Amino acid sequence: MFGEASRLRPEEDTLSVLPGHVGSYPNFVFIVDEEELPVFVDSIRGIRGPSDFSLLVARFGLRRTDARFWDTLDWLHADRRQREPTTAGIYDIGRYVDP
Repeated sequence: MFGEASRLRPEEDTLSVLPGHVGSYPNFVFIVDEEELPVFVDSIRGIRGPSDFSLLVARFGLRRTDARFWDTLDWLHADRRQREPTTAGIYDIGRYVDP
């Protein structure tokens, strides 16, 4: 909990993209059209600081204030119920961060 900066190793950071739904507490959602995936990936790879991340969020991020927010969340819930009918639940968005 303390001294985290001394233990960080950015060169070892990774990002995993997994099919389906993982976890119950999404902290942010990005909406990316398939044809924009290369740009999205390059944008993630190019993040060097908060301003780079802000640009990524501005282009692909789904903020709570976005008119599509609740429709997207409803779609995610419905999709999860269809794919995982015995284990699906409702996402807890209490941890949803709006950078």
